[in-house]
Amino acid sequence: MSNQETILQQNIRLALGQHTDLRLFRNETGKLPDPRTGRWVQFGLAKGSSDLIGFKTVSGQDNSELISYCEKILNDIGATTFKVFDDDNKRVNLFGTLKAKKTNGKKPIILSGHTDVVPTEGQNWNSNPFKLINKKKRFYGRGTCDMKSFIAVSLDLVS
Repeated sequence: MSNQETILQQNIRLALGQHTDLRLFRNETGKLPDPRTGRWVQFGLAKGSSDLIGFKTVSGQDNSELISYCEKILNDIGATTFKVFDDDNKRVNLFGTLKAKKTNGKKPIILSGHTDVVPTEGQNWNSNPFKLINKKKRFYGRGTCDMKSFIAVSLDLVS
């Protein structure tokens, strides 16, 4: 990965593979070809990352609002979901299953991520860490690299 790639582009590479042509993601219209069909589709990664980063899900604290947001996206595309809660009903794990539209003998895949982020207290942020900021085509916000952008990529690819 080059230093000129944004965090979002690096996460796209992680989700789609290291040989993904990232020129596709620099299109100013916000569109890219769907790798399955070749048709141009609206790419919602930046909005999805912005929404997820907006949830203050600091380690050990309540993440239920973010989980409900993700669950709605999955349910809207026909996935079945269930949640597992900690003893205090504050921290939630979400599991979702999306069945293939047609069986073609390919093995299923699992996309897994975490929603908690490191606390920001005592850190020198020049902006609100829970608001996605675009500076010179680089995105900043708590969780852009680990791991909210990957979750946004995963949700975008399955929707």
